[in-house]
Amino acid sequence: MKKYQDNKLQLKLKRYFSPVNDSIYYFEEVDKQDHLWRTGYTNNKFPLHLVQEMKTYFENGQLESIRTYKNNRCIESTHWHEDRTPAPENRAIDLDSLAEFPGGQAELFKFISKNIRYPQQAKNKRITGKVFLQFIITDKGKVSDVKVIKSVHPLLDEEARRVVGSMPNWKPAKFMGKHVNIRYQVPINFNLIGFW
Repeated sequence: MKKYQDNKLQLKLKRYFSPVNDSIYYFEEVDKQDHLWRTGYTNNKFPLHLVQEMKTYFENGQLESIRTYKNNRCIESTHWHEDRTPAPENRAIDLDSLAEFPGGQAELFKFISKNIRYPQQAKNKRITGKVFLQFIITDKGKVSDVKVIKSVHPLLDEEARRVVGSMPNWKPAKFMGKHVNIRYQVPINFNLIGFW
């Protein structure tokens, strides 16, 4: 088995199966140096039909994620960074539908463009750049917990946070028929062209 990213071969994997019972196999996938990459349970050998639990590992052998599957659908997911700090939730859950800004992605960026106010002090100092924000769209569609995850300057960061916090309610994400909270990220580009 081969793993690709951007059409480039990243990893060649070997997969080993062990029967658990008449309908489930335990599998392990290792790279060409026999480093463990992934383990889990499946109903089929080819293609995999994931059930129960699957774990992925970093190259150093540390646990990267644990995902719970039901009928080949990820229903729960926990992830860690290599420094063992928790990573954002919902990274791998198979949602029924994603959260959506009213009118879609194009309307989201129109809203940002229309409502952004370039701080005068930042203009005077010619501060530019792209601020990346992360926030939660709640199960009610409200924007909450707005955080800057890539900063440019405190003046621009605060304005980006203000604009995101002023968004109207979104259509919330759905998972297994119920509305759920989900994290979302958006970049806000501060460019002086058009602001003078």
